[in-house]
Amino acid sequence: MSEKSLENRVEELFLRIFKWVLLVVMALSLAAAIAFAIMALSNWLKTENSASSEVSPPTGQIKFDDYLKSLDNGKTEPNPDEGGAPKPQAPKTSSFLKQGEAIIACSKESLATTHPELVNEQDWNVQLQREMKWLDKRGGSPEWGENWVNERRDFICAGAKSKALQELIKSGKVPQLQERFLHDELGEFHADAWGKRLEGEHERVSEERALAEAEALAAGAKLTLYATVAGIAFGLFMVIALYLIFAKIETNLRVAQRA
Repeated sequence: MSEKSLENRVEELFLRIFKWVLLVVMALSLAAAIAFAIMALSNWLKTENSASSEVSPPTGQIKFDDYLKSLDNGKTEPNPDEGGAPKPQAPKTSSFLKQGEAIIACSKESLATTHPELVNEQDWNVQLQREMKWLDKRGGSPEWGENWVNERRDFICAGAKSKALQELIKSGKVPQLQERFLHDELGEFHADAWGKRLEGEHERVSEERALAEAEALAAGAKLTLYATVAGIAFGLFMVIALYLIFAKIETNLRVAQRA
């Protein structure tokens, strides 16, 4: 009787130890399920809140000295889009009319300095209409905008006041300005420089978007992993919980049968 009693006690001891081990595993499983669920939620929020980059107008002013340097490196052919007969007249309500008038005034001032005999032969109203066509077309674009219009005005007026450029024109070392107005020549150079900056901005945005997509894919992979681990941990917790419940029911039934 004593041997059976000792055997029962040893059995109960091992069962208790086993149940405590199961409880520890159960607690760890629940903690792991909660932790990985939080990590999965965090990664999901990262994928949802990842903002895509947008193209912004270039920053930093284009210096007139860059144009003077380009004269030493040779000059490309004029862009035909910058010249030609004007399209329909620019509306008087244009938001860039003041900038356009300032540009034409600077171009007229430059011509008066280098070739005063030609000033009165020009139809400056036609030149204003041509200039307003470009200001309204590109100034209304988000990638060019009012900053480009103001910079174009400042760039052309800086050229009109440049003593170095005036000397080059008088000496015939800038042949393209013998046939073109100052605002056409400098305006084209400024537009090309701005366009190159925009290309760099597009490349930056493309790189940032590619990086964001790669990060989103990595976050998605982590989300799947964390969600899977959390599910397995919670499933293990439920299996152990059910086992303990059924074990307790069986123990109670056994005690009731002995009684």
